[in-house]
Amino acid sequence: MGLADSFFRFSTFSALILLLVPAVGCDANPTEGGKDTAEDVRPWTILVYDQADFVNAIDILEDHNRASIFSEGLLKQVRAGENLGVLVLVDREAGPAHILAITEDHRPDTLEALGEVNMGSEETLADFIAFGKDQFPAERYILSVFGHGAGWAGACADVTDGNDFLTMGEMRDALLQTGGVDLLLLNTPCLMGMTEVMYNLRGVTEFVVASEFRSGWVNEPMGDLSDALHATPEIPTEAVATLFVNSIWAHRMVWENVGWPDSLTSSAIRISGMNGVKDQLHALSVSYLQQPWDFRAKVGALSPVLTTFHPAYVDLYDLADELLEVEGSETRRTVLDALKVAVKDAVVAEVHGPAWEDTHGLAIFLPDGTDLQSLIRYRDPSYGLELVEWSLWDDLLSAAFGAGGAALKGGSSNLDSQSPSEEGSGPGFTGDPTCRDRGKRD
Repeated sequence: MGLADSFFRFSTFSALILLLVPAVGCDANPTEGGKDTAEDVRPWTILVYDQADFVNAIDILEDHNRASIFSEGLLKQVRAGENLGVLVLVDREAGPAHILAITEDHRPDTLEALGEVNMGSEETLADFIAFGKDQFPAERYILSVFGHGAGWAGACADVTDGNDFLTMGEMRDALLQTGGVDLLLLNTPCLMGMTEVMYNLRGVTEFVVASEFRSGWVNEPMGDLSDALHATPEIPTEAVATLFVNSIWAHRMVWENVGWPDSLTSSAIRISGMNGVKDQLHALSVSYLQQPWDFRAKVGALSPVLTTFHPAYVDLYDLADELLEVEGSETRRTVLDALKVAVKDAVVAEVHGPAWEDTHGLAIFLPDGTDLQSLIRYRDPSYGLELVEWSLWDDLLSAAFGAGGAALKGGSSNLDSQSPSEEGSGPGFTGDPTCRDRGKRD
């Protein structure tokens, strides 16, 4: 049974259907875990979307100990109050999902027992956001997402539901139909600090915090966030995003992976700045499409020194910087300089361990010509990537790398005549969640 089906068992769901993004509630007195009245609209509400329906998932609500490092659970870290409401949708492995309200004294108050839900479904995310806005109306909203991630391919694969996952198109649409949020925290999905991800979130959030590399099941920054919102509810949203990134750095030892502090990277992105990044990336693509084999040759030569988080995910600023070192065309050099400036304008805060000294907060998909299937998926409309729709970056990749590595000096790639592979659910969702420890491209 899906989340929406489960909601039909509760009287509150009728309001969600009639008012997708409900107005402030005014028909009930507030209770400890119930609906707020118009007079009790808080400055902030945090909505926690906890996809833990996979093997060995950590229960973020409870204390946990990984790699001999102890981290207190979310229940101890965050609390509700007059300035903050906290709602959690948690779906654990082989167990029923619940919607919980975290109270002022750090207790979980169960609002809904939902049974099995598909956390990789757009409908589930949209229903939860709408439910949260109805039950805990606020001036500003934060959506905090826990689960596995695979960059542009999406996040929150649900094992019980056939590894179904939220594509970036589905995440955007769920936020769009529910009025969006002010801040999106991609707490634990790995590899989500990508240009493609951020560009897809235009119009549905103001700021996003994510990692270009590996994230971790850590709750301490959520505690710092909760404390700050209680103490200073008028704090600007950009300052909240920056605070969260800095808190990740402050608690860098509290991670599940041995050696994690060295490879820590996290950034806060101003989504309005992504139009500038897209424009410069598009201009660069237009220029190199005249000679895609030249682009392929330059990238191939730079491959050993590019900052690479995944076999085909590289730091965008570093890519532009390295291309400047070998590019002779003044036109392209001007665009590359402008691209670096655009990235800097979009990234409002960033922290990096010593393993990522050339990291600047935004990655980009850059295949090496050996993985045709990933490039096919990248261009598949079902992933809903707006960067693919509104720029020629994918056309450049197709022309340079699309024929299994052969450079194309004219015509179009053969990708458009091929169907996406039906094997798996996209990069990173079968077995290893792609959170592998890689440094420079090898």
